[in-house]
Amino acid sequence: MRQANRRRIVLKRSLQPRSPRQNDDKDQRVTADGGIRERTSLSTISHCEAAVLLGDLRGFSAMAAALPPDATVRLLNRWFAKLSEVVVRHRGIIDGFKGDSIMAVFFRDPDSAHDHVRRALVCAVDMQIAMDEINRQRDDGAPELYMGVGINTGVVAAGRLGSELYSVQTIIGEEVNLASRIEALSLRGQILISESTFAVARDFVLAGEPLEVYVKGSTDRIRIREVFAIPALDKEVPRREARRSPRAQVLLPFSYYMVEDKIVRPGASSGLILDIGYYGVQAEVRNALPLYTEVRLSLELPLIRYRTSDVYARVVKVERSGKHFLAGFEFTSIDAEAKERIQLFVQRLVQSTYDIIGPVPAQPVAEAAAAPSGRRRAGHRPGLVRETVILFSLTAAFLQYYFLDVLLQIQSLPQVKTWVPLTGLKAMARALAPMITGA
Repeated sequence: MRQANRRRIVLKRSLQPRSPRQNDDKDQRVTADGGIRERTSLSTISHCEAAVLLGDLRGFSAMAAALPPDATVRLLNRWFAKLSEVVVRHRGIIDGFKGDSIMAVFFRDPDSAHDHVRRALVCAVDMQIAMDEINRQRDDGAPELYMGVGINTGVVAAGRLGSELYSVQTIIGEEVNLASRIEALSLRGQILISESTFAVARDFVLAGEPLEVYVKGSTDRIRIREVFAIPALDKEVPRREARRSPRAQVLLPFSYYMVEDKIVRPGASSGLILDIGYYGVQAEVRNALPLYTEVRLSLELPLIRYRTSDVYARVVKVERSGKHFLAGFEFTSIDAEAKERIQLFVQRLVQSTYDIIGPVPAQPVAEAAAAPSGRRRAGHRPGLVRETVILFSLTAAFLQYYFLDVLLQIQSLPQVKTWVPLTGLKAMARALAPMITGA
């Protein structure tokens, strides 16, 4: 145990960048069997087993764009400080900070085969718990922060990278890359782990069913799991309120662009939003989208006369629905204005829908006739003229969408005639009438 503690102290110190003079000094490094040897040159590396943890803030780029630079730095420093305490408490080593992400390494102890994996898992859960405290203590006007975490376990190469002018002790290898890919798939508040991590901790962690996904750099699918709790320690991953919100049923045409390697690919595809909430939408699309694909959405919210084409989302669910597919999109990056407008749109729809489909109180005819004309009672049906006007407006919007879809997809118009039945448009007209007219 004393040797293991000595090794962690050495590695922790060696993570700091070194000047040429410091590089001339002798240092120590960890070997594959957990021993310590003198470092002789930059080219000397060692291979050792470790659990690699990466955490990244979700949607922080959009937040930072709306904040002054000094406020962004203060926000990040507060986040880094809190998570650093958590990593050190679980005997992890902070490999570094990059932008809005943190990387921690948990090396295998010679005296314990899988203790490093357990420490990494508990650290990840405590990190997500710490996010609640960070958000509770945030300054007035500061945005809430949400983090995704990915963990992978395997053999890594530990060594000093750089030159005689500048070098840094770090780890590299395929297992580190895979940890980064898994972290990129995580949503806010999630902890995703590789199958190799779960294999040595299945009796310690409560995790979900395996999900097969494609990751960059691999031709085969890999299995990942979501961590829910550490039962033995009575620790649970908090379920973020940001992943739940009121939802409203809609019929809104939209377009989307695929994002690959953070580059928006040309060529728009179209679909129909069926359900919208604060943090995502469910939509009907023509083609199956791979899980965890990132897309950029272009939305138009006619009820509040707002349009945005800069909302980024990730595909979190896909299932076939007849000739088409139902896809669930969770927003990953959205600016403050778009976020506020979408919430306003959902709130208006939810409130009006409840008023229309909610229970209608029994009311005598005479009492109803005496009710003020400027105030609509629950269950009151809007006038036929208003429904007709709105129906024509919706029909025109959908025809425009269909023709655009035909041009983009080069498909025949008859194929979409049954996609949205006229009865659905009538129901939508009745739902939107009181909101648009203000009755």
